[in-house]
Amino acid sequence: KLEYACDDIRKSVTLKKLLAIILKLGNYINTGGKGDSAAAFKLESLLELGKARAFDKKTSVLQYLVRLVMQNDMDLLNFTKDIASVGEAERINAEIVSEEVKKLREKVDNVYSIVEKVKPIEKFFDKLSKHASGELGEDGQKINVEPAVNIPSPMEKFAID
Repeated sequence: KLEYACDDIRKSVTLKKLLAIILKLGNYINTGGKGDSAAAFKLESLLELGKARAFDKKTSVLQYLVRLVMQNDMDLLNFTKDIASVGEAERINAEIVSEEVKKLREKVDNVYSIVEKVKPIEKFFDKLSKHASGELGEDGQKINVEPAVNIPSPMEKFAID
């Protein structure tokens, strides 16, 4: 559910457009249309739109925003259709998700710990198998298993005669 909600939010074109309008409106209010504009805003600041007053000191910024959107692109007010799965995801308890992530992290750490303990054993068996196959001598140095003299195979011998 949470993954679908995140995907819906990421993919929603109408939500992106609406947030862009909010950013432009906020920049205009804060700078009067002059000066440096912000490139982003904190999501918490969206909660302030209903409290902050617009130019006439009577209308909230949220009310002004709704009027602005209604006059220019009414479809943006239907952005909730793009993010319908967010309603289901909001019922997910963040504490439970956090606990699950913590448990998974502990399990991953445990696996890493086991792997670190197995590495020396793996090296031992690797060396043992090389000794058994004759690749390593008593001193642990690689030995040449190729014969020093070229002995022809029986097929080569008949081909020479």
